[in-house]
Amino acid sequence: MTRLEEKFAKLGVDCAPGQEVRHHVDPDEKFRGTKLEGVPVDFSHGDVNAFPPIPGSLENFVGGFDEGADQAYTEYRGRHNIRDLLADRLSRFTGERIDAAHELILAPGTQGALFLAMGSSIAGGDKVAIVVPDYFANRKLVEFFEGEVVPIRMDYLGANEGSGLDLTQLEEAFRSGVKLFVFSNPNNPTGVIYSLADVTAIANLAQQYGATVIVDELYSRQIFDGRDYTHLRGLGLVNPANLITIIGPSKTESMSGFRLGVAIGSSEMVGRSDGCLVRTDTPSVRQLPKGPIWRVARPARIDSQAPCSIQTLEDTPFYTRSRIETDTSLFMHESLDLQRFCKPWVQRLLPFRMPRVTGTRAGG
Repeated sequence: MTRLEEKFAKLGVDCAPGQEVRHHVDPDEKFRGTKLEGVPVDFSHGDVNAFPPIPGSLENFVGGFDEGADQAYTEYRGRHNIRDLLADRLSRFTGERIDAAHELILAPGTQGALFLAMGSSIAGGDKVAIVVPDYFANRKLVEFFEGEVVPIRMDYLGANEGSGLDLTQLEEAFRSGVKLFVFSNPNNPTGVIYSLADVTAIANLAQQYGATVIVDELYSRQIFDGRDYTHLRGLGLVNPANLITIIGPSKTESMSGFRLGVAIGSSEMVGRSDGCLVRTDTPSVRQLPKGPIWRVARPARIDSQAPCSIQTLEDTPFYTRSRIETDTSLFMHESLDLQRFCKPWVQRLLPFRMPRVTGTRAGG
């Protein structure tokens, strides 16, 4: 097995939600051990067949489809009016203002949001702490991004109050170099809700050791017994640049098949997640020496004080292609003069192939 095959093998989804239809197993052989009377229940994932999607879901979906070309290509982070709506609602829900333009990104499902969050936070070899037990994909994604899994125990059955998370072990993990902590609240699959003391302790430890935290709050809107819920983001104790919150409508609105999810984090995280570059000032236009034969202008955005070497690769009556090297960069440059291209004498030359000029250098 190649390294690439091994990497994707770690993402194995044979037992993931919805994949049971691909299993070719005799129904009588699915359950092993002591036979229990009654209807079997699969506790490996939530039962999302309890009720249909909320009213209006299909109509909104069809309405988006009917818009056609107007939304064929949106921003990678999601359409701005949808982000504005969600940022307003989620700001009120979490107790912390969310900047729709820079701190929120839409994703194909909360698992897609988790993939983006981990991909923007894990470099090869990084130590990542995950709770045991927790969402099955956490470990798989850490391994996929070539991080090192550091398990943190949660004695959810033995805890008198709170989650039973071993905070001493978590601090030892941070002290040993863990850069990222991932957990779900409420916990998936146990349903345990982290207390205010739990969440505060996690926030303080993360802040003390400069670690990033990803919290999956997918089930935070499914608390039916009136107990308090604490949003890590709402405490304001963690550096916003080191906190990512994930949420979505797959459970509460029963919209798992619509593949919708949201990640909330810093502008840097959102920028890394959707492939955008951080905004920066560009150098002013500098006029480089014209093409050596046909004298086509070669404007370029390069520091006016930086020395550069220019190698002309193609020189034609209306176009040049050049290799430009400075102290800090090497790039290809193309210049097209459309006004000259439209001149009759240039049009008469078009049937003829211009020879390429190589090796001609000019200082800039």
